[in-house]
Amino acid sequence: MAGGAGLARAVLLGYRYGWTGFPQRTLWDWLELLGIPLVLAVGGALLSAAQRRSERRIEATRLREGLLQEYLDRMTQLLLEGRVYAADAAAEVRAVARARTLTALRRLDGTRKGLLLRFLQDAGLVRRTPGSASEAVVNLRGADLRQANLKGADLNKVDLTEADLSGAQLRRTDLNRAMLSRADLRGADLTRADLSEATLNDARLDGATLGGANLIEAGLGGARLEQARLEEADLTKARAEGAVLRGAVLLRARLNRARLHRADLARANLREADLSEADLREAVLHGTDLSAADLSRADLAQANLEGALLHRADLSEAKLRGAAVSAAQIAQARNRDVSESP
Repeated sequence: MAGGAGLARAVLLGYRYGWTGFPQRTLWDWLELLGIPLVLAVGGALLSAAQRRSERRIEATRLREGLLQEYLDRMTQLLLEGRVYAADAAAEVRAVARARTLTALRRLDGTRKGLLLRFLQDAGLVRRTPGSASEAVVNLRGADLRQANLKGADLNKVDLTEADLSGAQLRRTDLNRAMLSRADLRGADLTRADLSEATLNDARLDGATLGGANLIEAGLGGARLEQARLEEADLTKARAEGAVLRGAVLLRARLNRARLHRADLARANLREADLSEADLREAVLHGTDLSAADLSRADLAQANLEGALLHRADLSEAKLRGAAVSAAQIAQARNRDVSESP
């Protein structure tokens, strides 16, 4: 810095007193001449830095690819030897398989995590029959599957209990009867995924995208879905007792005959949703938008509907015994022939 300042002062003095030998040049001419090597130097430094970053990315990709291939080779060897599948397989063999799997997942990127899980699923190592006492061959409890790319994958009956799938790409993925209790799916993309009969009890789905997802008869007891997007999702007969859906978007969602006992749906968007025959006893619907929703024959006993929007909602034969709802709110509804007045 000092050298550069000194050079600049010398140029200015030389220009002022005419001893530069180039009296015809202006100050801007000198600055332009000095700027050329500076631009070249900065450009060269930036180019070198970009090349180094590119080399590091290539090296990281090569290392991850090698790691995945090494894992697949070792697991294939175990499969060919039949030591993993055997009913009397030694506990240490499965423990080694689990340890190798969890270690590999921690070091892989999202794309290769997806490839690894597809391999395990295709090999029948992570499937588990719901209700069965036996565990999957490779237990993925607590596995690091963050950002995993599993778009369109067949994960039917997969056991991902307590796995970390935050930010995972699961668009149109088949998760029918999958076990995802206490799994972390925050921010995951589950658009049009098949989660029918899946077990998601106490799972974290805050901010997840589930637009058009199939959640028919899914278990969502105690699950957290704050700010989740479930537009046009099908939750027919879903078991979501005590689930937290504060601020969730359920526009035109199907929740007929869903079990939402004590569920928290405060400030949720349920416009035009089908809640016919739903169990909403003691549910929190404070400030919830239920405009044009179908609440016919729904059980809203002891529910908190303070500030809820019921404009053109269908309340025919709905049970409102002990519900916190005003006569003015009911007057907004399309049908007023509720089975029990509040």
